[in-house]
Amino acid sequence: MADIVLDQVHKRYGSLTVVESMSLDIKDGEFVVFVGPSGCGKSTTLRMIAGLEDISGGRISIGGRDVTNLEPKDRNIAMVFQNYALYPHKSVYENLAFGMRMRKTPKAEIEQQVKWAAEMLGIENLLDRKPRQLSGGQMQRVSLGRALVRKPDAFLLDEPLSNLDAKLRVHMREELGLLHKRIGTSMVYVTHDQVEAMTLGDRIVVMHGGKAQQIGTPLEIYDSPANVFVAGFLGAPEMNFIDGKVCINEGKPCFRAADFEIALPEHRLSGQAVRQERAATLGIRPEHIRLGAAEAAATSSTGSKAAGDPIHIQGKVRLIEQMGAQTVLVCSTPAAQHLRVLCERLHDVAVAAPCTLSVQPDRIHLFSKETGESLLSP
Repeated sequence: MADIVLDQVHKRYGSLTVVESMSLDIKDGEFVVFVGPSGCGKSTTLRMIAGLEDISGGRISIGGRDVTNLEPKDRNIAMVFQNYALYPHKSVYENLAFGMRMRKTPKAEIEQQVKWAAEMLGIENLLDRKPRQLSGGQMQRVSLGRALVRKPDAFLLDEPLSNLDAKLRVHMREELGLLHKRIGTSMVYVTHDQVEAMTLGDRIVVMHGGKAQQIGTPLEIYDSPANVFVAGFLGAPEMNFIDGKVCINEGKPCFRAADFEIALPEHRLSGQAVRQERAATLGIRPEHIRLGAAEAAATSSTGSKAAGDPIHIQGKVRLIEQMGAQTVLVCSTPAAQHLRVLCERLHDVAVAAPCTLSVQPDRIHLFSKETGESLLSP
């Protein structure tokens, strides 16, 4: 086991920068997830750690050893890919043992390691089968087992669950989490699936445009996103955004939209946020909007409310999505045409019905319209 340190690592192809100034300290035994849309640089970063991609600048160390210029075979890491890459003509046992045989590992040790990995992954009864006789989940376990038997300093996993169906992906996600707890080896995991990132990672690295937009624990990033991209990327249903401006009303800062005004928590505002008539974007997660009584009074755009008081926005239900235990409403208001509301299961609401939405000021997020950066401290 070992820590992994990336120090100002970047990757360029000619004039194109794919990864820019990546600095990260992955602690021994930590599970770190790189998440972001396609083309953001997350897989390239993983491949640079593995040694499959040369770096254009910076330094990488594993276990205190500088591996920047070492070949992949000399870094003592194991990589699991989206493609299982099993030898089709070999049995599961032979697939697990192949790498150790190539390294001239004694036969007794090979048998011991294969047995240990098979028991760890629950595939003891599959050792005599060929890959064509396995399900997708079983092949993924074999792929993990082939990495396990090496006893590496770290595991690097590049979207290993993306080929599985939805139900099996959830099951394998749980198994990966449990496996990490049992073996305690550092894992670096790449995915575009925010649910995998939130449920598996001790820390998440949210990437976009080759840059790490934010690094933190899942709840830190979810509760206090650093910018509009992070806020919109993590969360399902995604965060609602409403354009407006920050202004001063009766000496107090507030956010003003087309049909409402909401007092801003002064103790959380950065100094630059209180400039008068500053364009801004308000963010509110669907689960933080309450469906109020239809007769509740709406807050007018000129009305003043004390900080901490909820505001009420009048709207209309446009779409109802029943999710079983919960209901998602898509509502329209003068300020936002698609305002998502996540609430308990509802039966007595209809499309085109008027609705009143209640927003609590201490649940809002505020971003600069110009830079996209957050204007509120946690």
